Amino acid sequence: MKKLLSTLLILLMPLSFAACAAQGTAGTETQASGGTEGPISQLANPLEPVDGPAEYQARLGIQVDAPNGAEAVSYAILFQRIADITFLFDGHEYDLRAAAEEEDFSGLYGTEEKTEELVPGKTATLTSIRSGEEVYLKITWKSGGVTYILINTDGAEEADIKAVFTALP
Repeated sequence: MKKLLSTLLILLMPLSFAACAAQGTAGTETQASGGTEGPISQLANPLEPVDGPAEYQARLGIQVDAPNGAEAVSYAILFQRIADITFLFDGHEYDLRAAAEEEDFSGLYGTEEKTEELVPGKTATLTSIRSGEEVYLKITWKSGGVTYILINTDGAEEADIKAVFTALP
């Protein structure tokens, strides 16, 4: 009986692999006449590019902009509720996010290694976050019911991100 069952399973295995392979190719991304078809094209993009900080004020009621001296600045709205500005400052990449939310929407995951209060009596803090071998920096502060988060993930020093924070309008 065991031999019969084993033989039956061995014979059915190629059929199950063939069925899985056929199902896998039916759901993959394909190129057709310059467009993408399949499940990937059905996903909503959480990042919507916008023209600038005036659109944040109009749509989100938030005033935020990149610091003077920033280069390669791009503006977007993330998940229809978070103002998102990416820019270069003194050779490092930064992401500045703002939302009328209390939660941490930085997108950084890891272990908080160090937290430093930047302005005594205020809500601005610098946090070092370790994720594997990488250490990321973020400054979080609140003003007028809005939470702001400045992020660096390309190895800037604490003095660098503090300089960006000081340069913000």
